[in-house]
Amino acid sequence: MKLTPFLAAAAAILIASCGGSNDALDGPSGPAMGGGAGAAGSAGGGTGGAGGTSEPQDAGDSGEDGSNPDAPPGKTAEEACKTYVGAYCSQLGKCSPIYLQLIWKDAAACEASLVPVCVKSLGLPDTAKTPEFTASCGEAIGALDCSSFMGRKVPASCNPPTGPRADGAACGEDGQCANGYCATPLDQACGTCASRAAEDQDCDRDDDCAFGLICSKDNKCTPYVAKGGGCDENHPCEPGLSCKGAVGPTKGSCTDPAGPGQACDTQQIALPGCDLNAGYFCHLVTHVCQKMDLSQAGEACGVVNNGYSACTQSSMCKTNGGMSGTCLAPANSGDACDLVDGPYCVPPLRCVGNVCTELDPAGCK
Repeated sequence: MKLTPFLAAAAAILIASCGGSNDALDGPSGPAMGGGAGAAGSAGGGTGGAGGTSEPQDAGDSGEDGSNPDAPPGKTAEEACKTYVGAYCSQLGKCSPIYLQLIWKDAAACEASLVPVCVKSLGLPDTAKTPEFTASCGEAIGALDCSSFMGRKVPASCNPPTGPRADGAACGEDGQCANGYCATPLDQACGTCASRAAEDQDCDRDDDCAFGLICSKDNKCTPYVAKGGGCDENHPCEPGLSCKGAVGPTKGSCTDPAGPGQACDTQQIALPGCDLNAGYFCHLVTHVCQKMDLSQAGEACGVVNNGYSACTQSSMCKTNGGMSGTCLAPANSGDACDLVDGPYCVPPLRCVGNVCTELDPAGCK
């Protein structure tokens, strides 16, 4: 897959309800938020991680217009977005607490960042999304198990409704598009309406693929492999599983990750990796699953004091080529940014033309 596996989690569900691509949920490159957090994925010996990176197959047919007869009536855009975003942030904290901390401080910060983005998306011209749709999607998200939430399995009530803009038209969010997808480059403010790719079709990142598929290392949309199935870098395991024994052309097998304090393999060959969603990494020396430490801007990161420390709140681990570094604070609106070398942007800003920018999707036309 083209996004850092550990950081690609659950982005599709957020995007389905609240707009196009979301930088913070896409990891180092970032969804509607701007550059994501980084570094944790390099700890080694991880499981299938938090989804594609950040970034679920269609869970059902919600109808041509995405309507839901059981949708909560009469909600304002803000009320609907609080329902949706509250469910999303809560699920993220439950299913991948480390991911939540890498991007935001906590669920409250997550909600404060995403609710305004959601409200703005519901007021865009040509969007087919409504407060009722958004609230209904939020309620469905709150009922998902972690496997579905982290595995890009969007509930039927979250399938984007059909907008009026044809493929190739400019767009600011999915609900404006006839095929329900606004393909937005990570460094651009606007996207282009497109169709999500089916299995074995070309992709650049997880968002390009139909829900439930992810973009493999060979740039093809592929489904997750269930427990016991054959896996490799182009056929990744379902989130929360470890691909053990994949060497060269020989596929491994999807298995449960090693638990805290248990023996692990950083290469996941003889033994499984650790549960990154829960914040564990496979120690390079002791070869046991150890809890990651968390660092804030200005603090040491990477290999620190015989452990591994990941940068939180959208800061990035800036190294000089070694295994240790310092967490670089995210940039504010109007400040310089870089999706590769950093700094990333404070969510929900996006790094456009190497400047942290507050998106105005209404101008995408």
